[in-house]
Amino acid sequence: MKLQIAQINDRKTTYINGEVSVDDAVAYFESYAGYICESPLSYKLELRRKAKGIALEASVCAHLSANCQRCLTLKSFEVNTQCSLLLVSQDLAPKSEEYGLSADDLDTVYYEGDVIDIDALVLETVLLELDSRVVCDEECRGLCSQCGHNLNLGTCGCKGF
Repeated sequence: MKLQIAQINDRKTTYINGEVSVDDAVAYFESYAGYICESPLSYKLELRRKAKGIALEASVCAHLSANCQRCLTLKSFEVNTQCSLLLVSQDLAPKSEEYGLSADDLDTVYYEGDVIDIDALVLETVLLELDSRVVCDEECRGLCSQCGHNLNLGTCGCKGF
């Protein structure tokens, strides 16, 4: 979804409920460690104009799956996350010679023109919540290094297993 800045009310909070399509989410997440999107990502947004920009409060839900990195079985999981961001026009971004990163900058997103790409913000919010290593269970025994048998299903008979 592309949001026109003019759609954000000057005096009261603007509420938006929406979804990122499965096709858009699949294209985005498959390029990051093979995550699979199982359904559209849903989000609820609250936007308020502030002196420095637009305050965004987001609540996002995603149903994803990925292969366990030990035994390769598919694990499904849900990601529910919330974030608070300040959206600021690129025109107000600090110049490189005056830039020093502060804690407030970590929650600031700069946009160009008069349109904000909401889908990109939602997808990035979910991505930042994902584990870099998916494991189906902390007790997962993985695969036999000799024959490839899933050791969670029992021993394989190879020496040492």
